[in-house]
Amino acid sequence: MQNSNSNAKGERRHQGEIAEYFKKMRTTIERNDGTRSFEWITDTCHDQQAPFDHNKETRIALTSTQHDISDFSKGFFTIHVIAKDVRIVGINAANFTDSYHLIKGFLGWRDSNSAFRQIQLWVNGHSVGYNQQEAIREGFAYSSTKGQEEMTQRFIHSLYEKVVSYSPQVCGTFFNFDDFKDGLPHDLEWDVNIPFDDLLLFQAMDLFPNFAIPNVELRVYLDTAGLVWCPINPQSVYDTKTFLEEEKIDFTLPNISFTHQFIQINNTAIGPIEFSVDEDTNEVSNLSGEITLICNMLRITDFSSHMCGFGICEQSKNEITQELLKGIDIPAQYLSFDSFPDAAGLNGIQTSLRSTLSNTTNISVVFPRHANDITVMQNPMYQNLQLRIDNKNFPDRALSTLGAEFLQMQVIASDLDGPIQCTQEFEDAYTQSKNSTTGKRYNNTLRDDTRFIWNVQLERNGGGYFFDGYESKGRNVAIELVGNPIYQGANDTYYNVDKGGKTHPPPPQIWSCKDIYITLCLGDIKVHMNGEPEYSQIDSRNRPPEL
Repeated sequence: MQNSNSNAKGERRHQGEIAEYFKKMRTTIERNDGTRSFEWITDTCHDQQAPFDHNKETRIALTSTQHDISDFSKGFFTIHVIAKDVRIVGINAANFTDSYHLIKGFLGWRDSNSAFRQIQLWVNGHSVGYNQQEAIREGFAYSSTKGQEEMTQRFIHSLYEKVVSYSPQVCGTFFNFDDFKDGLPHDLEWDVNIPFDDLLLFQAMDLFPNFAIPNVELRVYLDTAGLVWCPINPQSVYDTKTFLEEEKIDFTLPNISFTHQFIQINNTAIGPIEFSVDEDTNEVSNLSGEITLICNMLRITDFSSHMCGFGICEQSKNEITQELLKGIDIPAQYLSFDSFPDAAGLNGIQTSLRSTLSNTTNISVVFPRHANDITVMQNPMYQNLQLRIDNKNFPDRALSTLGAEFLQMQVIASDLDGPIQCTQEFEDAYTQSKNSTTGKRYNNTLRDDTRFIWNVQLERNGGGYFFDGYESKGRNVAIELVGNPIYQGANDTYYNVDKGGKTHPPPPQIWSCKDIYITLCLGDIKVHMNGEPEYSQIDSRNRPPEL
């Protein structure tokens, strides 16, 4: 453990042969082929210029002609969003007075890369064949495998532990229930940053040769579907106001019941529907019940691309041009979506579909509880869970979705078994039970557990990029899902979404992630949605058939 930690922190480079260490010091300073011209360039969206509504397509640049080389790993988008006509349904206005604004909620994205619904890649005014229409799901799945440190950056991610504690480290905004008690529409607004390499297509993209491949841009649609909301802890607001802002509040808050997890937009949570303070006794009266936040329209008032880059000398341009004539392959990935035809029943799930799998690194199985759930997924609390692909079990034996074995498999499948620490949300999704030890269903959770994705690993882990995913060789194979609830009847929290057993879930879904690759050519880009580079396999028999 100490060895791996030291390697991760870079503390072992100088141990061993000290003389070799000093020899390497002579090459620490590298030769420079730059022209001392590093700069940031900011461009705004075009074709559909801001302001515009989210259901309109717009174009945004990824590269600038003022740079010879772009640094994709540093570039990012900034978007200013106004959520239009937001309403809360369920507050009893006659019994709700919160003059100190202690009762608040949150609206925003868990991950900023879930703001895009559709992404197309264009070069020099033409499409290069990449069209991702499941960008919300892709962004959620990609972000769910990130480590704790990367998930805390403001304007990019919203960890529930930050949101519920009223921290500013969120990708969204807080609002006062008191402002929404009239039931009328109100506007909310916030800023969003989306790093270029937070898009799965560009996860391996680093330096890009603008001088040889100009005018690279995205055509995108934004959408409200990935938005989440939740009530936040009133005590955290109270502590912030009295301690940090030094407001004088003459009463203390009682325990106030609220849902302790993210809720998909337009869905219902438990939160305060009545709140008041007696002026004579300072006694707080409150009542919690069902409340729904409704938001169906976004207005984009600013959409900017921040591109950093620099110039290089002619010698380096000539050398890069020679490489581009041969073609430079960059690995990428693509997520596709399909839904099983059958939903769960009283006794569990048994359903199947057929699909062609090529270079598939993993299949993610998710269990939405509502038809609009897309970035809020919970543990189905199942046992005897099995995925069969072409009559082969993955993994080799049935699993329970709760406990040590399942958690460790998910940690490994997400490449979080090294020095990168998974988030609390990730761990809780696989370990936080929705029932007591006797099977009685809980009506709430201690912490958010809505990042449940069952990642069925189909490709070995490794430190490099290679094509070793599942290959059906052009055949349309059967994918079957089976499983049973750990607890039956009213205590089956997946089949009986609500305590009264009136709401049942839609069918489970599979999100398949496959390896693709991008070829950089002189003056153009080619995105290969199928196949793999000719040199990618030592044994050519392992290559997939040409489509």
